[in-house]
Amino acid sequence: QQLRQNAMTITLKSAFYANKRKTMNHFLLHSLFIVLIFTSSLLCSTNSQLDEAERLKEYYKRYQGKWPPEVRPNTEGWQKQMWRRLAQVERVEDRADRYNAYVSAMTMSVVAQNYTENGWGVTRAPDDLMKQLRAKLHEGLSGNPREEYYVNVIEGKLRPWFIPNTKLNSKVLRSLKPMHEEWSGIPLEGATSYGLRVYR
Repeated sequence: QQLRQNAMTITLKSAFYANKRKTMNHFLLHSLFIVLIFTSSLLCSTNSQLDEAERLKEYYKRYQGKWPPEVRPNTEGWQKQMWRRLAQVERVEDRADRYNAYVSAMTMSVVAQNYTENGWGVTRAPDDLMKQLRAKLHEGLSGNPREEYYVNVIEGKLRPWFIPNTKLNSKVLRSLKPMHEEWSGIPLEGATSYGLRVYR
């Protein structure tokens, strides 16, 4: 009996140490895997960045040193508008905001295709939709609307009011989609309809 108990104790201890070794091995393998992933990510991120000499070489290759590059479409009116936008961007004081503004301006003027002769159009929204929007506006104004959250491009002492309008906003996207598709000449997908925002 004593021998049997001792044998069981030894077996249990052996199993415990075996499980402990197995757990430690798993832990070490897991840690090594994480280190390898981190090192690979670091190498990829380091190697994917261009230094200044490479960046300038690519810039001259693409645009022959011209600034600003040729806009799309290359019409007098669109060039004038984009050069005006770039002049505005140059006056942005915050470096991060200026960088984001340059990315946005380059996307509009060089990268994105222009699908229309003009970048805008004027038409009338469906009467029934306008009637519902006006009703929602007056309903929201009579119910002590909350102020809009801070938006860094909205200036003035009084922040706008905001009237939640989720259900009707979805209808706006569906109703205006055919009109925008006819104007642009391509199939579109609804993305965002926001509001109602009431400026004061």
